[in-house]
Amino acid sequence: MIMFEGKTTPKEIFDLILKEIVKHGGLEKAFPHQKRIQLYTGPNDDYLEEDDTGYRPIIGPVIRNSDRADDQVKEWDATRLDDTPIGKFLFETNDLYGWFNKIHTNKATGVINAAYVETDTKAITSFASALFIRTASGDVQTCVCGGERDRVFYETEMHGMCDRSRCPLEAELLVAALLANEDIETINGVSIDKYRKIYATGNYEKVYRAICLAELRQRKQKAIAEKNAGIYADYLDRKELYEYDQVYMGTAVSRRPAFQKVLRDKAIREAEKQEKIEKFKAACAAPAMPKTPAPGGRKPSGPAPR
Repeated sequence: MIMFEGKTTPKEIFDLILKEIVKHGGLEKAFPHQKRIQLYTGPNDDYLEEDDTGYRPIIGPVIRNSDRADDQVKEWDATRLDDTPIGKFLFETNDLYGWFNKIHTNKATGVINAAYVETDTKAITSFASALFIRTASGDVQTCVCGGERDRVFYETEMHGMCDRSRCPLEAELLVAALLANEDIETINGVSIDKYRKIYATGNYEKVYRAICLAELRQRKQKAIAEKNAGIYADYLDRKELYEYDQVYMGTAVSRRPAFQKVLRDKAIREAEKQEKIEKFKAACAAPAMPKTPAPGGRKPSGPAPR
């Protein structure tokens, strides 16, 4: 915590971040990545635990999306903010959260003011994330199903990808260069233009939903292509988080019967998921169907994967 010593406000940490960027030789070297970047948030704690009345069912395994991102960066050769020199400066060298826990601990009672910690650390991570997004190019990967709407992804990163003229609120102390990145081509394999068209309508929830659906679709496709039951199980868990999130938020799509199934007893839902996983394994193990010549000289076609 040598660098943070004596620093008690987000603005002071902003200044340190900018100095680190200069020291590394600019944004590209302070936030380097080889192929694509990896963003993550959530899931909402309320989706992973029952409340005092037992009303809320536990949705999926108790896995943070940060853990999913750990696995996904290896699969896609992607880079998280945490993996960059600035991320390591914030979270390893200086222990951002530990430092602000210390700053906002009442010396007389030993009680931490969690609200102050949340406000200050969120301002700093939003600032760093906005800079990280500025350097992204090509494809962006996400692990965001079930994430809260008051977190950095929804409030900063999503806007930074979709709006070419807006600076994230927490980064307004920077200069106008902090505009949305025009080098991003796809999010979860889907053209950035699709998201920007939705974003232009002002329906940010619909943008978020589109990103989640693309994440799910890509996860399922990867499981099928690699015949990987572990990835397929992860897809089912993320899908459940997405569906419950829509119900929890009261969106229009959540009124569909398919979404309401997520409110059933956890044991029933888990049994259904396990049945789907077993069917997936069986389909992967089955011999490939021979391709038959198509009439009229067209190219032969095989059965589509389910």
